[in-house]
Amino acid sequence: MQVEQTAIENMRSHASERHLGTVICQHCGNVIDTLPTNGVKMLYGDCGTIECAVARAGAAQQQSGCR
Repeated sequence: MQVEQTAIENMRSHASERHLGTVICQHCGNVIDTLPTNGVKMLYGDCGTIECAVARAGAAQQQSGCR
């Protein structure tokens, strides 16, 4: 019962937060996370997934002409 009450309290405290900020991977475009902000904001970062790293490595090889 205590766990349910804590979960409900957490939901209520976060319900007032507006997550209008979006963190997007600058390489693959996937949404990494959202942030509570005062307005719409788009931030770019690195998602760190293996698939994204492999795709970046392949693109770098193609650009450098290595095969």
